[in-house]
Amino acid sequence: MQKWIYFLLIILSFVLYGNSIYNDYSIDDEYVLGNSVQKGIAGIPDILTSRYGVRGDKVALDYRPVVLTSFALEYQFFKESPHISHFINILLYALCLIVLYNLLTSVLNLQKIQEWLPLIITLFYAVHPLHTEVVDSLKNRDELFGFISGILFLKYAYLYFTSTEKRTKYAIYAVLFFIVTLLSKMIGILYIPILFLLLFYKGLLKWNKWNYLFLTVVLIVLVGIIWTILSGVKRDTYSYENSLIGVTDLGIILPTCFKIAFYHLKMLVFPYPLRFYYGFNLFPLKSTFEPAVIFSILIHVGLLIYGIRSFFKKNILGLLILCYLVCMFLYFNFPIPYTGMFSERALFLSSVWFISAIVIIVYLLLNKLQSKIAMQVVYVTAFIVLLTYSYQTIQRNFYWKNTLSLLSRDMPNLENSVAANYIYATNLNKESRKTNDSIYSLELATAAAKHYQKAIDLYPYYPDYFYQLARINRYKFNDIDKAEKLFKNMLEADPNYVGANFELGKIYYERRDFNNSYSYFKKAYNSNPSDSLTLFYLAQNALSVGDLNTSYKINTEFLQLYPNIKYPYLNLGVYYSTIMKDDSAVIYFEKGIALGDRNHDLIKNMVIYFDKKGNKEKANYYQNLLQEKP
Repeated sequence: MQKWIYFLLIILSFVLYGNSIYNDYSIDDEYVLGNSVQKGIAGIPDILTSRYGVRGDKVALDYRPVVLTSFALEYQFFKESPHISHFINILLYALCLIVLYNLLTSVLNLQKIQEWLPLIITLFYAVHPLHTEVVDSLKNRDELFGFISGILFLKYAYLYFTSTEKRTKYAIYAVLFFIVTLLSKMIGILYIPILFLLLFYKGLLKWNKWNYLFLTVVLIVLVGIIWTILSGVKRDTYSYENSLIGVTDLGIILPTCFKIAFYHLKMLVFPYPLRFYYGFNLFPLKSTFEPAVIFSILIHVGLLIYGIRSFFKKNILGLLILCYLVCMFLYFNFPIPYTGMFSERALFLSSVWFISAIVIIVYLLLNKLQSKIAMQVVYVTAFIVLLTYSYQTIQRNFYWKNTLSLLSRDMPNLENSVAANYIYATNLNKESRKTNDSIYSLELATAAAKHYQKAIDLYPYYPDYFYQLARINRYKFNDIDKAEKLFKNMLEADPNYVGANFELGKIYYERRDFNNSYSYFKKAYNSNPSDSLTLFYLAQNALSVGDLNTSYKINTEFLQLYPNIKYPYLNLGVYYSTIMKDDSAVIYFEKGIALGDRNHDLIKNMVIYFDKKGNKEKANYYQNLLQEKP
């Protein structure tokens, strides 16, 4: 019978998510498409010693080698194929359902309450639309691995405490699966309090030396891996992601946290609308205890009290409620704010305990009422919910086709999310630069500008919003005056922002206002002295204002940093021409031309120079270059 149930769960997974196989890569999937992954098996050593994601020197994410290794193996055999990746995600989700069903039967023994309860719970879990983010987003494969290995950790730890034979084998399995869980994603720490709740509920915390040894090893693994994961992590959460950042007033923090906790419950029951991002301004900060906050406090305090009382009375509902509260607390936003305030993937594990509790409560009520009408109403309602959730899940898969399709679908429900507007604008902007259709490109750029402006209206404190909007006005709309104003607005927030100083330098340089342009280029250079374009313009600008010493210094640095590009040679040629050292200038001009420069006037002057020198061979060479087709 069990094998048929497993087969049913696999088929159900493909019925629910089969259409996602045709999807492309989507939002944040770049995290699992890095250079190490694209080396296949050869990249695994790098994966095992590298961070999950790094952005310059400001962001260094945690350590998740399991998911990256899976993509490296996948690339080795299938190369880069989003369709294979989505297929594998569905298989992993099917495995999630199988291990969940196994946990409900072999560990929680819910079939002793009613034979079909484990299957009913697993079916409701399978169809829940909140899980689409985890399955459809390849980046979230870490959640799938973490869930599978985490549930298996609970199972084998339970077997270790309940068995008289093979205890060493079960202990080894449990520790290995726990390691895999933590190396999939750090939220694997949740399985430790869940294990303790399970063992205490089952009366298995018998303090002998072997139990001490097992739990000590598990805790050593936990501390060791978490220490490794957290060392070197750089990931600040900003107030435009979570509006609680920097807030110290508990009269504001706690109502907001309880409002978000209530939103967890709401989305578990009524998962609409689904969004690719939540974050700032979707949960406005208020010091007042509005009805939703009061209701949330009453519900959660009531759940905690009832859960503790039922737990000590050995009522399964007590265990399930406390497991839910433990999982939810990690995303409660207090005392540590959660990036984005809320996310659908945050409910991937907590939904197990919530759904289990609801199904059991309904069963117990029906059993108590013994009413055929009530039973029929519940059966019809359950069937409608299963169909509705299934439809919503299958439909949601289509929206995950690619990044733009997802963002475009969700934005009507995200108008007040700062980060969502910025993410959408950035992706529209990228697409506008990629397309060869000029009309479509302008449409995309116009939409991007609209959402950058919305992000600025909501949160006018982040310079990059101004920078991106200014660049669109500068290069797409050719509105130089508006771009100039936006760049200057940026510098009011961050005077050392490299991009804004550079772009203002270019604007004034093109206007031949060399004194102003020189000032901005110098600021850009001081912040980033190795950027090739900054070096090029600063050296040129120094000549324009007569600062020959600076021009020579910058060009020398330029040449040392970039010996294989033409610009430092051409600049030095101009420098030596300016100080009337034509022979030295020609040496650099020749190197610039050899590296590909084909400026007609420069080559013509080279012909004249070598004619005067009587070097017919070189004069003819440059004369022939003049005849070449551009």
